[in-house]
Amino acid sequence: MRNDKKVFRYTEEGVDWWNDNGLGIQHIYPANAITLNSKEEWLTIARNTIGEMQRWQDMNTSSSFFVAAARVGFDSSVIMNELRKYALHTYPNGFQLKNPHGIENSCTVANALNEMLCMSAGNIIRLFRVFPKNKDAGFKNIRAWGAFLVSARLANGVVLDVTIVSEKGNPCVIMNPWPGKKVLVVRNGKKAETLSGDRLSFNTIVNETVALKAL
Repeated sequence: MRNDKKVFRYTEEGVDWWNDNGLGIQHIYPANAITLNSKEEWLTIARNTIGEMQRWQDMNTSSSFFVAAARVGFDSSVIMNELRKYALHTYPNGFQLKNPHGIENSCTVANALNEMLCMSAGNIIRLFRVFPKNKDAGFKNIRAWGAFLVSARLANGVVLDVTIVSEKGNPCVIMNPWPGKKVLVVRNGKKAETLSGDRLSFNTIVNETVALKAL
């Protein structure tokens, strides 16, 4: 317990907390032991841990800390604000000033933004799940688990232009970008089936382009 909040220990026996290191969140990312598919109990503890740890500007673990925060649904406005501070402390190529830890932190900003725009941990695609809804954004061909290339944009809080290219023909699962609405599946430009529900599942074939449209 820290400040009356339940958090994860660093180790089951021995070190329980470390004040100047963020390794205590790496079971979330990159290890993927906790995702938004996890029980709410674990997600609450994970968010508490992120909030108590506050290792946003960390020479050693910033590269995993931001993504871990996104993975468990931490406050997107906080993540964006801290990410801006982090980006202002880098060279144009993404390396931290004075280059601590070499290339380890060069991916931090891009990796965090990709995760906020298109999350696919646990083989479920989530669009803009941890991204401020009052900001417009768009992306093309972010690589998602399952060998999918995903594109979409967010305008005035509405998700638009969702396309998924299937490289290997795997089944695809995506959280409905338009909760409560039915969704039309368009395969290689031709209208196909209609899906409904919070979680949409459909089969794909190799190199197929699938577009999703709200009805």
